[in-house]
Amino acid sequence: MARELNKLTAAMVKGAKPRKKLYRLADGGGLMLTIMPNGTKYWHFRFRTRGKEQLVSFGPARELSLAEAREKRKEARAGLRNGLTPQATRQINAAAQRDTFKSLAMEWYERKSATWSNKKHRQNILASLENDVFPQIGDKPVREITARDILDTVQLIVDRGSTDTASRTLQRIGSVMKLGVVLRMIENSPADGLSEWVSVPRGGHLPALQPAELGTLLHTLDSPESLKSALRPVTILAIELQMLTVLRPGELCHGEWKEIDLDAATWTIAAAKMKMSRPHNVPLSQQALVAIRELYQRTGNNRWMFPGTRGAATMSGQTVNQAIKRLGFGGRHCAHGFRTTFSTWANESTSFSEDVIEYQLAHIPANKVRAAYNRAKYFDDRKRLMQAWADFTDTMRGISGKITPKSHTAT
Repeated sequence: MARELNKLTAAMVKGAKPRKKLYRLADGGGLMLTIMPNGTKYWHFRFRTRGKEQLVSFGPARELSLAEAREKRKEARAGLRNGLTPQATRQINAAAQRDTFKSLAMEWYERKSATWSNKKHRQNILASLENDVFPQIGDKPVREITARDILDTVQLIVDRGSTDTASRTLQRIGSVMKLGVVLRMIENSPADGLSEWVSVPRGGHLPALQPAELGTLLHTLDSPESLKSALRPVTILAIELQMLTVLRPGELCHGEWKEIDLDAATWTIAAAKMKMSRPHNVPLSQQALVAIRELYQRTGNNRWMFPGTRGAATMSGQTVNQAIKRLGFGGRHCAHGFRTTFSTWANESTSFSEDVIEYQLAHIPANKVRAAYNRAKYFDDRKRLMQAWADFTDTMRGISGKITPKSHTAT
């Protein structure tokens, strides 16, 4: 009834103080203000459907006023009065789907961080979510996230060689999704049981072709009769640029157009995206520039160079791995393997110094002063190195290596 509604005032919402444990203030009609121990406040709506009590979040109180929260309550209650007709279901689902993974993860973070005394630990976990998880599934409604979405997100971290980080990230995603179960946003967590399906090569060694074998892969990629007909053009360009830039798969897939300077022939990647947390300038060969210009014709109207599908912000490194498998090289080569192939070629077949090669691979020496000095010192050498590498790959095109690709059925 009317007297059961609108119990709260704006002053009460603003003045609600945190306690040792979370608590809620009821406004009536299912609308509640949840106050976290750290002072963060959320609007929640509780309702029953098919004999089950459910809770959905309308969002943080700092972004949603009391009046706006009441309007959302009104919309949700109107749907429920219709007796779960398709119209009511759509209204309730619409309210629930406003909860993206990022929104739920930040609520999880607020709850958990109150128990973490180490400031650096809190910062590292938040940075991990912002750098490795949110670009992939942050904007996706929690109810729509699948096990495959989570697997692709974690595999992207594995592909850049950070297996420990990948394991911890999977655990955090699983913990976030369990909170979604507790809040009755979802019935089951899609992260359950995924650890055994994350592909970590035995011994930590990622498969890679020898330089002399690279021709077979490139011949297959270039052949109009090849299995590449089943691959998207953007995926083919991702393979090309993975090879020509020797970036880690995650660094490539998170590439943004604002990072590319065609005039300077340089790709500049911020420290936050790099495994070693140092900014990295990638000199672009003439062949890389051709591929980038072709890619721009396809994705230049997007923030990301390799935009994702099925709701993901960017392409997953796993996409490149699957493409390489379709070309017949599964278990013999992978996206990260181009770095190994390049390193073998550069160390065994060129006169470039080890430091130049290591800086191109973004392997930073322990001595920070030496690292900062040499980063600038070696750039011209790295430009020559990457052009030589691109010229070598051109030479290998059409030249059959020692490996014959397996036959696979494209999907």
